[in-house]
Amino acid sequence: MARKLRYQPENVCYHVVTRIAHREFMFDDEEKGIVIDFVRGVERFTGVKVLAYVVMSNHLHLLLFIEKPATLAAWEDSGYFLGYDFDRFKEGEVYKVSELNTFTQQEVDEFRRLTDLPILDRYELTRDELLARMRAVMRPAAFDRLMEQWVKLRPDELEEEYARQCVRMYDLSAFMKILKQNISQYYNVRHKHTGALWEGRFKDSILERSIDAMSSVSTYIDLNPWRAKMVANPTEYKWGSWYAALEGDETRRAGYKFIYDTSSQWETVVEVHRQQLEHRMAKDTAEQAEKEEAVFTSGTIIGSESFIRKIVAREEEAFPTGHKTPPVDFGVGGITLKTLRNIGILR
Repeated sequence: MARKLRYQPENVCYHVVTRIAHREFMFDDEEKGIVIDFVRGVERFTGVKVLAYVVMSNHLHLLLFIEKPATLAAWEDSGYFLGYDFDRFKEGEVYKVSELNTFTQQEVDEFRRLTDLPILDRYELTRDELLARMRAVMRPAAFDRLMEQWVKLRPDELEEEYARQCVRMYDLSAFMKILKQNISQYYNVRHKHTGALWEGRFKDSILERSIDAMSSVSTYIDLNPWRAKMVANPTEYKWGSWYAALEGDETRRAGYKFIYDTSSQWETVVEVHRQQLEHRMAKDTAEQAEKEEAVFTSGTIIGSESFIRKIVAREEEAFPTGHKTPPVDFGVGGITLKTLRNIGILR
C-alpha cells in the first residue's frame, strides 16, 4: 500500500532527527564533516533552509524551514483550476464556475498563465541554476552521464527531465531521502558496509515560526554534544551549526538570525543565543534532558495554543474524529510552550 503524503503546513519549521540503525556509533570525526558537506549540498539542491544542525556519532538533528518560490506557491494554490475550460462558464464580465467559485477576467488570465508555465519558470529557476543545484548533490561522473543523455532529448522530453529534478525541491521528505541516500552510499563504499544504515524513517516535529519555539529547539540541538559529555561547552563542538556560525560561516549565521527574527549585527545574535545556552546549562538536569528529547523528537506540534489548534482545525481529513487531547504546557529555559504529541496521524 502506498504511503500517505506527509503533511506540510505552510510557514512553519521542522525539527528532524534521524538515527543510525541500532543506534551504533558509526560516524567518526572525519565522517561527521562529510555528513555536514552532504547537508549543505542537499540544502543547495532542494532550497530547504537549514537553520541549525548537529551531527553526532549515531544520529543527527536538523532545524529546517521551507519557503517555496512565489510562482510555485501560486501554481499549487490554483490546483483544481489549472487548465480549466473557463469559457463554458462566462457570464458577462465574470466566469461563474459554481455558486462558490466566480472569477474575474484577471483571475482567469492568471490561471491560464500558470497552466502554461514551463517547469523552470514555475520554480523560478534558470537552466544554469538547476544544473548548479544538481551538481551539489550528484557525483561528478553521474552528472556528466546525465548531461550526455540530456543533449539527445527533444524539448518535450527535456521538460520532463526538468520536472523529475524540480519535484524534489522544497519538500521535507525529498530532502531527507536524498540526504540519507547520499550518506548511505558514501558510508557503504568506504566501509564495505551492507544492510540498512538508518533506523527506519526520520522523525520530525512541526514548530511554529516564532522566536520562542525556534530558539528553544535550536538550543536543544546545540546542547546535544554537551549533554553527551563530549565537550565542556557547546561552542567547542566542531560538527554543529553553532560552531560553524562562530567560525564565520555566513549561511549558518543567517540561520540563527532567522531563528531570532532579526537583522541585527551578528554580535547581538551571539550574545542572545549564548545567554540561552548558558541559562539552559545552569538549570539542566537529567530529567529535563529526557523530557526535551521526548517532546522535541517524537512527532510533536510545538508553539502557541492558537497555532496548534489552527494546525489541527485545518487538517480535518487527518483528524477525522477530531483530536481530543488538548495542548499541554512544556517549560524549557524559562519559556513555556504548548505541545501536542502523538500526531502520527499526520504522517
